[in-house]
Amino acid sequence: MPFDFLQLLCNTTLPLRFESASSIDQVCILESAGLVEAIVPPTTEYEDGDKYAGPATVLRVTARGRDACHDRNLLPDLLHFGASPGKADRHEPFPPPEIVLLEWNFSPPDYFDRCIHVAARTHVLKIDIGKITARIDGPLYRKNETLREALQKEVLTWLRVVQMLTHKPFELSAPHMRSIHPVGATEWM
Repeated sequence: MPFDFLQLLCNTTLPLRFESASSIDQVCILESAGLVEAIVPPTTEYEDGDKYAGPATVLRVTARGRDACHDRNLLPDLLHFGASPGKADRHEPFPPPEIVLLEWNFSPPDYFDRCIHVAARTHVLKIDIGKITARIDGPLYRKNETLREALQKEVLTWLRVVQMLTHKPFELSAPHMRSIHPVGATEWM
């Protein structure tokens, strides 16, 4: 049951890793509803059916998820199972939280030999081919004036570690900021 699973996440220290297919299914449901932020593995097709290619990690329960933990009646609407008559009149739907993305480009694009996800308390960092993206909760980003500088240092640290191991130079762009608003609009800054 998604509500019981969400309750478990609300009352547990995160991040938390799940390896069973049934738990990963629950994480996927909650993430798609915007109730948790998670790193979910891709599915891989095996002879006996689809399986997940790795574990799922729940990074945090969103404000929307915490509200659903406190009011079980909100959960069906949030999971898009349909509301019972009159239920929609009792509350307004929760907009998803604003997300801030900081994006850096680096060269050479194959500087890292694989994609890397780093989950921290304040952000999720994804290092991919030629690009590094930090995903941060919008209100948290605006509250913490030093977060951008700390992320810049973290990105440089990752690149410098590879440089020490390979003795290859790198180039890094200044970060570009993008704000994704609850209504789906994207604003470049």
